[in-house]
Amino acid sequence: MFTKRIYSTQLTGETADRLFSNITATGSLDYGLEAIINPKILTGIDDYITASTQIDFNNIQFEYDFLAKQISRFIPKFVEYYLRRVDYCINFDLKELRYICTRELMMKLIKCGDIPTHYQERYDSESRRRKSDANCFYLVSKSATINCYLKQPEWEKNHPDRPGIESSEYVIRFEVQCLPRKTYCMRQAISQKVNWFEFCNYAVTTKLLSDEKAEEMVLKYFKKVIRTGDYYTLTGAISKVKEYKYCPSKEARLVDTLKQINLCRGISKARTRLENDHERADFNRSLRELDEIAVNPVTIPRDDGVKFIPNLLRRHDEMMGTDILGED
Repeated sequence: MFTKRIYSTQLTGETADRLFSNITATGSLDYGLEAIINPKILTGIDDYITASTQIDFNNIQFEYDFLAKQISRFIPKFVEYYLRRVDYCINFDLKELRYICTRELMMKLIKCGDIPTHYQERYDSESRRRKSDANCFYLVSKSATINCYLKQPEWEKNHPDRPGIESSEYVIRFEVQCLPRKTYCMRQAISQKVNWFEFCNYAVTTKLLSDEKAEEMVLKYFKKVIRTGDYYTLTGAISKVKEYKYCPSKEARLVDTLKQINLCRGISKARTRLENDHERADFNRSLRELDEIAVNPVTIPRDDGVKFIPNLLRRHDEMMGTDILGED
């Protein structure tokens, strides 16, 4: 559930002098090395689709030290680095998961998802607007980036000569890119929990790159953006709500929320039309309650001819025998 990791280490004394002997400057300077690692590629596995796991992390240490030694004996060993950025991700192969809808329809629904507080859509310089292109839902903040995108179009645009493009045709990737600010905060939080004799960059990195941490981060932001309910048409979602026979006021509130989101074509767009804190509180409450009955507040457009689409993460757990979503 990892894609890319950026490691950094400080260099001092003889190591810095040897590696940067061609650099002249007055006064003292701090030097460092930064390594951007794709674990599978480093270990010789030519696979650009499958996300790395904790097992891959255990394998890259030997490979990195061996490669670094070929460059210079002064390059620090892997255990001396600390983590500056990590990208957590999960891949959904619609064909493998036996979806009957197109990847384009799935992306259309995803792009109607929510935008968490402090995030906004990436700025498009051509249109001079904040929007993602048709193949992705790209949200940015100062600490992290959330990107859900079709893998094949991304490859065709950025890596047209890469082998295996055809195998990514039905793959949708949900990725949380933790930038240095967020990674630093996570490192600090973990360092306070490890035993004092364990405290070192390597111990913290190991915990940051555990499968448990990866699942935690993917689930946290998946719930915020895509949410955990299944997709229905507006009529189907309303019928599902009515099956629970809530009191009239609650049923009316949930139905009204579904209609607002359908009309505005998106959760965040519907929220921007709310006039006061009371309306926003009711709206957010309705979103949580729809999650509880596995109804996604985003509904399938009537013209698409599909009445039901299972939630990506829920279907992934069922088909792959995993438990990322856990108990609702």
